[in-house]
Amino acid sequence: MSLSVVLMTKDSGGHLGWWLDRVRRYADEIVVGVDRSSADDTYDLARAGADRVHVLELAGIVEPAKDWLAKQATCDWVLMLDDDETLPFDAGDHLPALLEDRRYTHYALPVRWVVRTSEGGLAWLAQHPWHSPRWVRLARNLGGLLRVEPLMHAVPEVAGEGCALSPDGPMALYHLDLLWRDRPAREAKMARYRVAAGSTRPTGEEHYLYEDYASSLAHVGLPPGEDLLVEPGRSLQAGGSGTGFPADVPVVSLETLTEHARDISDDPPIWSVEWLGHETPGRLLTNRGYAVAVRMRNTSPATWRSPGTVHGRVALSHRWEAQGWGAEIPLGDVTLLEHALAPGEDAEVLAGLWTPREPGRYTLTWDMLCERVAWFSSRGAAPLRVEVDVVDEGRRPTAPHFAGAAAVDEPSDPAPTPPGRIVALPPIRVLDTRDASGLVDAPLGPVRGDGLVVLRLAGSAGVADDATGVLVTVSVVGSNYSGFLTAYPTDGTTGEAFPHVYFGGDGRPASATVIVALGRGRGFGRLSLHLSPGPPGAGAQLIVDVGGYLVSD
Repeated sequence: MSLSVVLMTKDSGGHLGWWLDRVRRYADEIVVGVDRSSADDTYDLARAGADRVHVLELAGIVEPAKDWLAKQATCDWVLMLDDDETLPFDAGDHLPALLEDRRYTHYALPVRWVVRTSEGGLAWLAQHPWHSPRWVRLARNLGGLLRVEPLMHAVPEVAGEGCALSPDGPMALYHLDLLWRDRPAREAKMARYRVAAGSTRPTGEEHYLYEDYASSLAHVGLPPGEDLLVEPGRSLQAGGSGTGFPADVPVVSLETLTEHARDISDDPPIWSVEWLGHETPGRLLTNRGYAVAVRMRNTSPATWRSPGTVHGRVALSHRWEAQGWGAEIPLGDVTLLEHALAPGEDAEVLAGLWTPREPGRYTLTWDMLCERVAWFSSRGAAPLRVEVDVVDEGRRPTAPHFAGAAAVDEPSDPAPTPPGRIVALPPIRVLDTRDASGLVDAPLGPVRGDGLVVLRLAGSAGVADDATGVLVTVSVVGSNYSGFLTAYPTDGTTGEAFPHVYFGGDGRPASATVIVALGRGRGFGRLSLHLSPGPPGAGAQLIVDVGGYLVSD
């Protein structure tokens, strides 16, 4: 497995040559970003020792460039370092085993802050907060796995299972700031950090002003053979007089980095679409599946993501509404985009479409969906509406594609159904947030987006103590909430397998009947109801009625 090392740096001419030589011991590729405001020979040294060099325009802190720079790496893994950080001299002996381990997508490395001891030797501080933390710096270089927010001291986020290496093991991250900078230089650095952090981000000043705690600090000496640079050149602290940059050097602008940061944010401004065409027939048969080509363009300023994780993924879906009756199928099949769609980019997808069971004149609404977040139309984007005649022709298939589309006298249980047999009960109301009636500690008032309600049902409301699941009808009344309600057992086993009910936010009552397992372990006998975030400030009045429960055969 190959390894890229990426670095964002400024005015590091005093030690960059040493840093590059040391990293080259284990790196297959070195990618360096140089701050456009550098005044010494950093750029020339980077060109001489790195595989690729990018010049970037920054505004105060380096974090806005880190995610962009990491995505320029081309090897199997990427290691993100600062110019005052390095791995142990024998890192090349230990890295291959980490990179070959298929269990993990990333590693958190223990940090060792190196100082000069009173005896003149080198050691690392062996107590919190200098010793115990581990920082995520090593990750698989696969699209969508890694994200670094453009915030000071932002922690890289990596999807998948990770491993935090032992603080006392052979692999570590040596942090050399305390060794290389004197106290006045570090105090000046902290003053800059306070300005950048404002009132919302930590500055980490206790790390840099360690002398204040000297009487109680513990040290561990560096292993024999460790050849750290003890005396870097002047440019680290005092600036330099290098050649600067060639007049024609390409520069990654601050605007480009800002657009990139917007794309990877938790709430990117994706809510704009232009419909370029569709091939929806005007006449379809009842209760059948069709494949329909739909074309659209991303007219938002942010990329539509298409990750493997569901939350935040942009896809195409649809809704059926019967004229004069409202929603018939409030959420149809979800069709994924072939790849992430950049601003201004077009796409054509072959969308799955299942028709309603009953014949009639329907409005089919094609709409982009940010899964587990919101429909694009709920955020102001115009959907694509098509009038369709749904007709009977010959014998009608009886199996419903959607549980909510089944006739009243032909119930269909949503999958998956917990094992066991159903014991029917007369409807018993266990929750009504309009007046906090139902079970003890029932909430009063609308449940807001991203809210959670937990109900203990086993042993109450007629449900047996040993019930493994319940049949419940969840209703929303008088609501301006549009989004998804997920029902799942209160034991952490959420996911695609559990019912997701969509509510449209038009103020009309809506309900759905689902069968859900009850929690086990610490969540024994409990049912959780979770609302997706939905529009800002929106809430839902929830009513829950129990109509039966499941027991093991």
